[in-house]
Amino acid sequence: MLKLTTSLHFLLLPKALHAMKTIAMMLCLAAVLTSCEKKKKYETSVSGIVKEKNGTRIIAGAKVYLLKLYDSPYSNSGEKIDSAVTGKDGRYKFTFNEGHERFRVVAYAEDYYTNGEGGEANVEVGDNQTLNIELWPHAWLKVNFLNQSGASGVNVNRFYGEVFGYQIYGQEDATVIGQVLGNDTNDVNYFVYPEGKALQRAVYCSGLDTTFLQIIY
Repeated sequence: MLKLTTSLHFLLLPKALHAMKTIAMMLCLAAVLTSCEKKKKYETSVSGIVKEKNGTRIIAGAKVYLLKLYDSPYSNSGEKIDSAVTGKDGRYKFTFNEGHERFRVVAYAEDYYTNGEGGEANVEVGDNQTLNIELWPHAWLKVNFLNQSGASGVNVNRFYGEVFGYQIYGQEDATVIGQVLGNDTNDVNYFVYPEGKALQRAVYCSGLDTTFLQIIY
């Protein structure tokens, strides 16, 4: 009985080893295929027009960049791998051959807010696509505060493009000017002293222009 069992063990062992080798080879092949798929490149073309947000202007001379976004869940910034400058027609075009990375097209132009390097991918890899970029134009808001109500001062929150706000004390008349969103309605938030009452005014500002507003507080 012992000899029979031993013989069976010797008969089964080569078959088991063969099966294990087969499984190992299949796993290696799957790994190679997966690696090749990750490295596979795709022809991608993206083109479009850079134009003004909420307006009709085509933006010539805009600097447009193709970013390969960093592979990090904590960042949507990236490496600039190509660039273009728009002509009189506002057009740009990128053609590239890359893998499954994430890409984003961003644009910069004088007197316009960029569409940002901190955004999500906006390019579909492996596709021939049109991607028009719209940029908010700068505008300037000039606010004249008239102290006719006996208030001792006013704090003005920063405007859209400003870093700091404004503090006005002991003045009968004061004017502030700040950069805001063009072709859009902007809110002026201010706090009157000594009451400390929060107030707000909304005003539409045309792009690349200065809008005047008078507030009596």
